[in-house]
Amino acid sequence: MQLEKEAAIELMLKTGEIEEVTPAARATALQAVELCGRLPLCLAIAGAMILEHADDWETWLVPALRESHGAELRERSASVGDGANEGSVEERVLRASLRSIKVEERVGVTALFDVCACFAEDATVPAAVFDALAPAIFEEVARAEAEATDCAERGDRQSFDAGDSPSNTQSRPVLKKGMSARELASSVRRWLREALRHSLLLGSIADGIRMHDLVRDYTIARAYRHDGGLGGLQLRVVSTLLSAMPEGGFVDLTFAAEADKGTQLSFYVSQQLSHHLSGAFLGEDGVDTGAGDESASSSLLVAGRLHPTISLLFEADEPEDATVMQASTRVSPC
Repeated sequence: MQLEKEAAIELMLKTGEIEEVTPAARATALQAVELCGRLPLCLAIAGAMILEHADDWETWLVPALRESHGAELRERSASVGDGANEGSVEERVLRASLRSIKVEERVGVTALFDVCACFAEDATVPAAVFDALAPAIFEEVARAEAEATDCAERGDRQSFDAGDSPSNTQSRPVLKKGMSARELASSVRRWLREALRHSLLLGSIADGIRMHDLVRDYTIARAYRHDGGLGGLQLRVVSTLLSAMPEGGFVDLTFAAEADKGTQLSFYVSQQLSHHLSGAFLGEDGVDTGAGDESASSSLLVAGRLHPTISLLFEADEPEDATVMQASTRVSPC
């Protein structure tokens, strides 16, 4: 829904905590809200960008939004569905928002943001799940840093800009050898706070993380541009979640309330693992992604047998689960 000009300016400036504006600042705000299409989501994100640039937003914001208005932002993977160009304004603002994140955090926040493409529509994801997914998020960090190095060696700045893989401006690598699981999770929590502060994600660390549908569409479109696409990313998420299973298995939720401390990851896996499996092997549109080859499926095996958590899906009388299992595995369940 497009807001009236005055309402759009008010929303953006209120989000940016700007109480008084000069005529020049108001003219800048007017240009910015038009670049945002006067769309509430985009205005909220632009307001968060103002907060990040409180000292120079009047000269920085409009050029930043315009810089992200390349033709490539209008491209959508056919896998995302019809109406491919409808999100171009949102994409431009989201891209500018990613570029506005301070350099030392940008590559990590972008990696976390990209992994969020794997979450189901309208899902609320506990912070404990992000802790468990820290290794997968750092895989994306490593991919981005390797790509940045390759592009720097080729002197190719044009095809590699901050909106896609922002580590080309990174002064030192985020990924360091010997990082413990606690250090990985701590970094991910920090990036999560940054993403929330920039309105890229909704909710809170205490109550769970959500995504606006348009933001989710954008992350999915980005995923399809990487090697392996969304299916490959989903497979890494499944493997990482299963690797996070505590000794003795996930908590039996029959005897534990979903809100109990320590059960958030178990509850999420019990409710959402089939979604990630479906995304890994069938894709968003239910078409086999080709990710389910023998080498990929090996990450779902324990001692040559299907992981016990996945085997439990065979006991569910849900057509989606049966279809996923048929498409994804060439081994027998435990």
